[in-house]
Amino acid sequence: KKAKEILRSIVSDDMNDLEKVTAIYDYLALTVTYDDVTAAAAINDEEVGQYRAFTSYGALIDRIAVCDGIASAFAIMCRIEGIECIEVTGEGNSGAHAWNKVKIGGLWYGADATWSHIRVQSGWTEYLFVTHEYLFMNEKTSFDCGHEEGGTLIAALKNTDNCAISSLDYYSADILGGADHTASSGEELAEIIRIKYADGATAFEVKFTDGTDVSKVVDKAEKILHRRLTQYSFGNGVYLLLLN
Repeated sequence: KKAKEILRSIVSDDMNDLEKVTAIYDYLALTVTYDDVTAAAAINDEEVGQYRAFTSYGALIDRIAVCDGIASAFAIMCRIEGIECIEVTGEGNSGAHAWNKVKIGGLWYGADATWSHIRVQSGWTEYLFVTHEYLFMNEKTSFDCGHEEGGTLIAALKNTDNCAISSLDYYSADILGGADHTASSGEELAEIIRIKYADGATAFEVKFTDGTDVSKVVDKAEKILHRRLTQYSFGNGVYLLLLN
């Protein structure tokens, strides 16, 4: 019931599956706090079912959960929208972890809403931002980011030929009416910032193409915009840029 109520507020019938999955990912990133206390307490406890943080209830009602609860909520919300989605378990950066695979266009892509936000310190202020680096991951990207699937049957069934080899790439897709978020030149970066700034944004998530000299591109964009940009790397060519 709660999942359906949330979905009514974040998705609409005119959205495609890419847009719906992105909206679900963003919602969980912005509203659910990771439960470090429960995660630590459950390390040596086999009865994890006693903790609500391991369930979708924790993510959607309490708004505090661990990866299992977040992945469960993600899967439930996708399925309600008619989008095939499973929860995958294994290791994430060498620790027990759970994330999702979602089926788009006949192929399975990785999605990890637990790792979807990052804290950035700017002066005395700490900001929370959503990164889409962990959305629509192909098999290689998912593994390179630290996801290693366990030997469960459900994981094995989905780790077959219908798993994505190339990513949909959030940054180059027109998702939720956004502009292309990839840049290789100062002119392209400046244009992205102009478009998003016109919509009220002062922080910009951008992916630079392979081989790009990010410092030179940012410097050129600053000269075009006559504004300073503070940059933070999310890894894999993805940066957060703050307009000063």
